[in-house]
Amino acid sequence: MSRVSGATLFATTILAAGWLAGDAHAAEASGVEAGEVEGVVVQGERVSTSAVAGLGLTLRETPQSVTVVPRGQIEDFALTTANELLTQIPGINVEKVEIDRTYYNARGFDITNFQVDGVGMPLIWGIQFGDLDTAIYERVEAVRGANAMMTGTGNPSATINYIRKRPTQETRGAITAQYGSWDDKRLEADVSGPLNAAATVTGRLVYANEDKGSYLDHYGVNRNVYYGVLSWDITPKLNLTGGYSLQDNRARGVLWGALPMTYSDGTRISYPVSASTSADWTSWNVRDQTAFGELSYSFDNGWRIKGVGTYRRSDEQAKLLYAYGHPDAASALA
Repeated sequence: MSRVSGATLFATTILAAGWLAGDAHAAEASGVEAGEVEGVVVQGERVSTSAVAGLGLTLRETPQSVTVVPRGQIEDFALTTANELLTQIPGINVEKVEIDRTYYNARGFDITNFQVDGVGMPLIWGIQFGDLDTAIYERVEAVRGANAMMTGTGNPSATINYIRKRPTQETRGAITAQYGSWDDKRLEADVSGPLNAAATVTGRLVYANEDKGSYLDHYGVNRNVYYGVLSWDITPKLNLTGGYSLQDNRARGVLWGALPMTYSDGTRISYPVSASTSADWTSWNVRDQTAFGELSYSFDNGWRIKGVGTYRRSDEQAKLLYAYGHPDAASALA
C-alpha cells in the first residue's frame, strides 16, 4: 500500500505562567512562626492566544476552555509523541486504532481542526498515521469547543494548535538521551542562536531519533526528525522567517485490524498481552515533509500584518497483514 498527499498549510498561540511561594521550612529559617506568612511572591506573564479569534486575547478573555502544554512539561514528562501529549490534556480523548492509526475526539465529536503556528490544516481522513514527534514544538494548545471564527465550518469538539520552536537571540544548545522499557532509546539535540554580530539573523536546528520496541510481538519503530528555521530582521519592524521539517517514521511488525475475540464455536479466546496478528515482514513507513515561510510587519500602534505560506507532503509505504474471521478451537489448541 502506498499513498502520497500534499497540501498548503498553517499560524499561532501562547502560554506561560509560574508561581513561587515560600514553604514551612523557609518560614522557620527566617524566624517566622509556623502558620504565619511573611510574604508571597507571584511571578508570571500575560498569557494570550490568537487561535480562537485571531486577536491577542488573554486566556481569561477567551470564550472557550484553553489548555496549553509548555515545553517544560513536555520534557519533564517525556511526552515525545503527540499521542502521549494529548492524553495529558483534560477533555481530549486519544483513540488508537491498532498501533499506527489514531483518532482524536472531544465532547463527543471528532477533532478535525488542527493548526501549526495558528494556520489550520486538517488530518487526512481525520486520522494521524504513525507517531507525530514533539521535538520541533515549543508548546501545544488545545481550545475546547466550537472555533468557527478562525477555522471555518467545523464541529464543537476542539482545536489543537502546535507551535514550532523559533530561533533565539542568545546562543543556547541542549542534548538529551533517554532509555526506557522495551529497549526504547532516544537522542535529541537542539541548538539555537544568532548567525551574525548584530543578531539580526538567527537560526535553530533540531534533530531527534527514537528507536523502540513494544510489549506487542514483532512491533517496533525507528523515527528520525529534522528541523531547521532561519529568522531575518530586515528592519526593526520587518521580519522574514522560513523553515523546513522532515519526519521519517518507520514502523515494523505493524498490527492491522483486530484480534478475533471468539473461536468458531463461540468460546472466548484467551490471548497473552503481547498477542498480535502481524508478522516480522510487515511495515508502515510515513515520511512527512513541511516547508513554510512568513513575512511580518509591526506597526507603531501595536498592530501587525503577517503573510504565511506552508507546503506539506506526506508519503506512505506499507506492507500489511490483515487477519479476520473466527479460528477453529480444536486446530488452534492443537
